[in-house]
Amino acid sequence: MDRHCPSLSLGYDQALARKKVAPEKAAKDQFRYGIGEWYGHLFAQLTPAQRRSYAGIQALDKKTRLPQPCPFRSASVDSSACRKTGGVCSLRLYHRAAETANVTVAPGELGILRATCPNRFLEGNRIFRWIGEELLGSAEPRVVGEVGFLESERMDEGAGEGDDVGRIDHVLVHPAAHPMRWCALEIQAVYFSGTSMGAEFQMLRDHEGDSLPFPARHRRPDYRSSGPKRLMPQLQIKVPILRRWGEKGKAPFSNRTSCSWRPSSAPSRD
Repeated sequence: MDRHCPSLSLGYDQALARKKVAPEKAAKDQFRYGIGEWYGHLFAQLTPAQRRSYAGIQALDKKTRLPQPCPFRSASVDSSACRKTGGVCSLRLYHRAAETANVTVAPGELGILRATCPNRFLEGNRIFRWIGEELLGSAEPRVVGEVGFLESERMDEGAGEGDDVGRIDHVLVHPAAHPMRWCALEIQAVYFSGTSMGAEFQMLRDHEGDSLPFPARHRRPDYRSSGPKRLMPQLQIKVPILRRWGEKGKAPFSNRTSCSWRPSSAPSRD
């Protein structure tokens, strides 16, 4: 740059000044998936004390944790205690506004619940009534869980002869039909990819104030792993055999459609 040329020198100084005062990029709204329901309760409706209490449970040794009740499991099963590690029933998307930093459930369809625990589908036995009506003609079918499906004929990887090597999640039976009418039910919740819930629990143990906390890390529902990689291989084995038996089957899956419910105890809006 020729400093003896006034016009060139002025242009250089102006460019340098503009570079120094260039406006910063405007902050953007943030969206992250976090806990939707925790031990059967909507996360957004928990008090700060309840959140810290549930987060504190995760810091205890698994052998010393007191069992927490699961409101979704049927009273007919042997235990109504939560069997999900961490107690997270579902995920949902949260929104943090750039201008105010307020955290809310994402609006509309973005904020629906995505079930991460198969027991989430059992709320009020509604799924059994629906399938019973659709396939069996009875809204009150009898339900049998964890039914052995295949038997081992030889010692294979520790399985003795006659041991079950496959199970059907639920079998629904018409209570009065003769001959007996029944159908099989497979349930698949959604996995998630990204950071584990450990960071979330740590953040919630330390969170202060009454505001809704924003999820600590990035994660998302992994429908590809849950459906094609997990559910479909099971159906490819079980459905052809059930078809040969002349019976029907259902396989509810935790996708954006089947999970767009609100618990019966929740208000119409968060």
